Amino acid sequence: MKSHDRLRIVFAQARQNWRAFAYVMQVHENHYTKRAGVAGIRARAQRLTLGPKSLQAKKLTFIFQLELSAKK
Repeated sequence: MKSHDRLRIVFAQARQNWRAFAYVMQVHENHYTKRAGVAGIRARAQRLTLGPKSLQAKKLTFIFQLELSAKK
């Protein structure tokens, strides 16, 4: 389900103004990008360091072990 579907907007004024905000909402919603290599490792590590403190060290060690075993 699209959270900002232009066909589900109820008010006429909002429907008319939809085109002005369509590009902004597209950029806002499509925030996820896949990254490979060093940039991917850094992105995954950064995402995990923002989680609970008790899980950080375990998850980071596991990710780097996977990356190192894949290179061999």
